[in-house]
Amino acid sequence: MSADLRFPGRYEMLGTLASAQKINIDQLMFRLKADVFKSRLRLREFFRDFDPLRTGICTVAKFRTAVDESGLKLTDPEFTTLSTHFADPTDPKRMRYDDFLNQLDTVFNTAGMEADPASTVSDFTPHLARPDATLSISEEAACDELLAKLQHIVKVRQLLIKPTFSDYSKNVNSTLLVDQITKAQFRNGLSQLGLQLTAEEANLLTTRFASSPGYVDYVAFCCAVDPMERTFSMREPRSYVEQPLKSGFRSLVYHPDVHEPSQPGRAPVTNNNPKLPVDYPTNPQLESLLTKLRQKASQHRLRPTDFFIEFDKHCDGTVTQPQFIKRLSVAYDKMGLGLSEDEIGLLLETYGKKMRHGAVHVEWRKFVGDIDKVFTTVNMEKDPYLAPTYSTNSQVPVTLTPHEREAAVQGLIADLRKRVEVRRVLVKPLFNDFGDWSHSTKIIDHITRQQMCQALSRFGIELTANEQQLLYDRYDTLGFGT
Repeated sequence: MSADLRFPGRYEMLGTLASAQKINIDQLMFRLKADVFKSRLRLREFFRDFDPLRTGICTVAKFRTAVDESGLKLTDPEFTTLSTHFADPTDPKRMRYDDFLNQLDTVFNTAGMEADPASTVSDFTPHLARPDATLSISEEAACDELLAKLQHIVKVRQLLIKPTFSDYSKNVNSTLLVDQITKAQFRNGLSQLGLQLTAEEANLLTTRFASSPGYVDYVAFCCAVDPMERTFSMREPRSYVEQPLKSGFRSLVYHPDVHEPSQPGRAPVTNNNPKLPVDYPTNPQLESLLTKLRQKASQHRLRPTDFFIEFDKHCDGTVTQPQFIKRLSVAYDKMGLGLSEDEIGLLLETYGKKMRHGAVHVEWRKFVGDIDKVFTTVNMEKDPYLAPTYSTNSQVPVTLTPHEREAAVQGLIADLRKRVEVRRVLVKPLFNDFGDWSHSTKIIDHITRQQMCQALSRFGIELTANEQQLLYDRYDTLGFGT
């Protein structure tokens, strides 16, 4: 406060009037709590240097210095009120700054929570909300209708509205007020978002969300038209978000006492896990076993030679039985093959060879030659009249029985085909993403039933439990539950 030379003694008179003002300690503490909460200020750090023994007491001068360093603006009468309220009973010239800080820290946490498990943290956010603008009943109804329309547009178009207004508030030419922009900036932001409003509607919104004179609280507007902004906004009470969930839903939609096939929007819980590994055959046959190995090699473009050649140190085309079992498991790893002990024993017996030193080895080259028949024809270099053979991995969908189920699934497929033709959607990438996932079943062209349900949901198709079961039964070509 500077002295006014035109009126001698005016500065002293104003100082006397200011010191005579009565300060309400409750209102002063509330204002300080609001300032501390907005700026996320930890005042305790500014008092550590003035209290090396951590007694919680300091002089009035040190208290004033620490508060000034923190950036809180207090007048002389306010300092006097605080020094009187938090004065040390044993020494009036010193203050109990620890009690002062404990009251301010209640906006962040509750003291003694480590000793009381039932204590909760209070929410200071509702105290910072600006009072709503006073509108007439007709204006309030018109504003609610306008906000409902804007909320529908934002939800359908999936608009991110807050970044547009935040750019205005952070502009170098802006007033840099917290959560506030000018009315002109607010209208420009609505125009950039493609929200076309009339002049009357724009004036109604600027009146509803007015903050300082000439400014609009754009954060409150974003929370009003976008529920997600309200959920994650630091300006909204935390109690808005803290709602009990029931199995992932806001309301109980699955009743355990009622036998329902599935939950709404989810596949039946019995289809979550594929049936892997498959049931082992009781009496394995060599030809069927080799056919299964060839199909896996063809699907995954597997070259078994690369897995056995490094263990054939003498280049005689044989490896030991433990080496053969180990490299066979490595070659067909994560393919859902599931060889049984009887099948492995059948391979060891078929390709076994007794060596000169009496040990029984396995002719891996002969085994690999039988597997590679799926790629090439043997001895083509010796017979120029031999033609290469080609094999495909196509799988025929299952024909359902009785005839009514087959007719129902054909009608469902026709309906899905029509949706694809109308929307011009690439369907395969929706399923292929799950097939390439690191935690997928690793079966070529197959995904789990739960993943199929999720892929259809991404396509915008919600099927009933019966329709899902029809598709599962038709396209479970391997019988693995995939």
